[in-house]
Amino acid sequence: PCPLSVREVDALRGLSEGKVYKQIARELSLSVSTIRTHLHNVYRKIGAVDRAQAVLMARDRGWI
Repeated sequence: PCPLSVREVDALRGLSEGKVYKQIARELSLSVSTIRTHLHNVYRKIGAVDRAQAVLMARDRGWI
């Protein structure tokens, strides 16, 4: 099962589409700070060191 929350997956999906934090925040009706926190939590939970690795890991696992 996916260890990420629904919002973490939503933020990661936006990142995978090449969007910046501000765009993701606007689309999800959240603050940029909240998006930053969600993505930080994603990296920590899955052991990713950067955006690209997080997106690749999530795609490989079928989460996004």
